[in-house]
Amino acid sequence: MVRGRWPASEGDARALRPVHRHRAGLALVLLSAIAAPASSRALGADEGEVPTSTEEPIVVHLPRAEAAGDSTAAATVIDASRYAGEAKGVAELVSTAPGVAVNGFGGLGQLATVSIRGSTSDQVQVYLDGLPLHGAAGGGVDLSRIPRAWIGSLEVVRGSEGALYGPGAMGGVVNIVTRASPGGTWAAEASAGSFSTFDGSAEGAVGGERWGLLGSVAADTTRGDFTYLFDPTLAVGGAPEERVRTHDAAFTAGALAKGFARLGPGRLDAVVQLSGGSRDLPGSPYHLTPRDGQDDRRAGLVARYGLPLAPGLHLLVGATARDE
Repeated sequence: MVRGRWPASEGDARALRPVHRHRAGLALVLLSAIAAPASSRALGADEGEVPTSTEEPIVVHLPRAEAAGDSTAAATVIDASRYAGEAKGVAELVSTAPGVAVNGFGGLGQLATVSIRGSTSDQVQVYLDGLPLHGAAGGGVDLSRIPRAWIGSLEVVRGSEGALYGPGAMGGVVNIVTRASPGGTWAAEASAGSFSTFDGSAEGAVGGERWGLLGSVAADTTRGDFTYLFDPTLAVGGAPEERVRTHDAAFTAGALAKGFARLGPGRLDAVVQLSGGSRDLPGSPYHLTPRDGQDDRRAGLVARYGLPLAPGLHLLVGATARDE
């Protein structure tokens, strides 16, 4: 991944925060830990004492090495940055939460739905920044259609939440929170893999303390032409032959725009997303379906306005719209 900053003038420099500020803090802590034993040895030598060395272990806590928390808790927050550098989409990330199972029906780009505590996919509500993704026809939400470049974190709520989220949340709720970038930054990423697999994304952000706007585009594709052993005479125990999986391609693309503006004492947030793609449906090796396929498109908008009324009391007004 390549990251950078837009050229900024002196007037908006205060609104931009340094990207690598945490590295300097880590270096200062390590230097302090190393310098402390050296100062103790020098002080002992000046007083005529036998110098001694006390080695204190330095423990470095990696974000991913920390415990996930109580497995019996009703809610889990999954930070996508803990898996930076890994090609994990929504399905792979949400499966790391306790009590969650993902039902995959193929490889990259194929249908993937979520189940919580043994529920069906219809009994789990899935949201994107608060925008409901369930269709009127039911059948659960296809997690493979959400570009992984958008993911900032996932909020998983287990148990019956119908009173709060409405019907269809008997198993639980999954809310996908998209990434947020400070104003004046940009990033681009591209990768390639086996079976003619490619993906790429780009994003940029502008704004300051009073307003901000983030735009992101992402796409991935694969042919899925892997090799496998096939026995055409399975009933009589013949010798298997090597074949290549055909008609197994998938393509997904999406565009996301999110922004905020401080209007008086309140704040307005809005998210617009467009996504879609196509996939081949190859069938089983004994019953190929070379002409079957699936196309889908989705457009959504969510807007919220929050106004603080008193300490611990806020007024929230929101609206959502979706078309498939």
